[in-house]
Amino acid sequence: VTGYISAIFASICFSWLSPYSLKLTSGENKLFTKSQMAFLISVMEFGSIAASIPAGIMADRFGRKRVLLYCGILAAAVWLITTFTKHIVVLYIVRLIQGGCLASVEIVAPVYIAEISGANRRGTLGGYYAVFWYFGTLVAFIISDFLSFEIYTLSLISFPLLFFVTLTFIPETPYYYFMKNKAVDAKESLQWLRYGEDIEEEYKEMEKAVQEDMKNAGSWKDLVATKKDRRALFIALIACLARYLVGMGTVSAFAEDIFAEAGQFWFTANQQSICLALVFTLSTSVASHFSDTVGRRKLLIYTLIGTAISNATVAVYFGLLQLTSLKVIPYVWIMYVGIFGFCFFTSIGLGQLVPTIKAEFFPSHTRSKGGAFLNLMAATAVFAQMYTFPIITAEIGMYFNFLLFGIVAVIGCIFVTIYIPESAGKTLTEVNQTVK
Repeated sequence: VTGYISAIFASICFSWLSPYSLKLTSGENKLFTKSQMAFLISVMEFGSIAASIPAGIMADRFGRKRVLLYCGILAAAVWLITTFTKHIVVLYIVRLIQGGCLASVEIVAPVYIAEISGANRRGTLGGYYAVFWYFGTLVAFIISDFLSFEIYTLSLISFPLLFFVTLTFIPETPYYYFMKNKAVDAKESLQWLRYGEDIEEEYKEMEKAVQEDMKNAGSWKDLVATKKDRRALFIALIACLARYLVGMGTVSAFAEDIFAEAGQFWFTANQQSICLALVFTLSTSVASHFSDTVGRRKLLIYTLIGTAISNATVAVYFGLLQLTSLKVIPYVWIMYVGIFGFCFFTSIGLGQLVPTIKAEFFPSHTRSKGGAFLNLMAATAVFAQMYTFPIITAEIGMYFNFLLFGIVAVIGCIFVTIYIPESAGKTLTEVNQTVK
């Protein structure tokens, strides 16, 4: 559970401005222009890009646990600063630091969870990371509906502080201890994690696997050193880019703007965003129980097909609304079906499986480096997408964004079908052996 609290505060770092995007750019309390708000939302990706490589290096050098502890303290300090200022330059700096925290958590937390989980529960436990990520977004939207901006930001300090306190009492991963030739510490860690279970077989298998992996340990070139390494990187990159380029982060970040553009509200824009976050959370929590039974590969294929159809539905609605004189606003429910279908389908596969897949397919000596590289690619893609989203909306139309998201989902489905093998129910060693 402690590892999942990191997902909550990382998610809030990503989405906390979204509930205020309309409030701060319109009306009597207007503080920023729409272009300033768009850049403020997306600029954190520069922080993610800058922190991606160092986070992977520090996770291997100082440990997964220590890096996560640093993130907790830094995130709490940033929220304290945010409470006392709305100056645009200071907020740009805050967003850059939050981007660094987000990148570090996104890289290290899935690795930490994967390395402490048993083979038969790794998919479920990894899936819970996505559940708590969306729960963090849900919390941000709900709290913002009742609190002032200052009290809202101050209340968010509680999550990184709670994470820091609880993680202090949990051991480092046995994989990391083996990497540092600390076999005694590794055994104690595994005994703590498998309380009351016989660990001898798992301990010996883990030690042998890490020793074999560490024979190849060296530089970042290890990510592409052999055909097997390149294949692992390619598999993880497919899943990672598919997750972010189908619009998951962008739809969450610009939820209020999307609903405002639709032409008719069922509730307030923020209340509709709360419903969206609730669908993300509930569907991910249900789907997380099936990744080890249905299988990662099948769920990814199903989710990409459903995501493509949902994006096409939203694109058709906005296309008819913006390009024709047809009176489609009475049929706004079509857009809602598409948006909430998008939330459901992305949640059952892409949202909850990609962090697990990122941690599974790399061997232990490149797991952190691989996660860092993937996060660098993802941050670059997300920044480009979030920065261009309002520009495309203004210059071409909202429909074109969802058309692009749908095309990416179709391409992603084809690549997953061809290249990604099944990894459910296998140890990390066995998963690595399936990559050829």
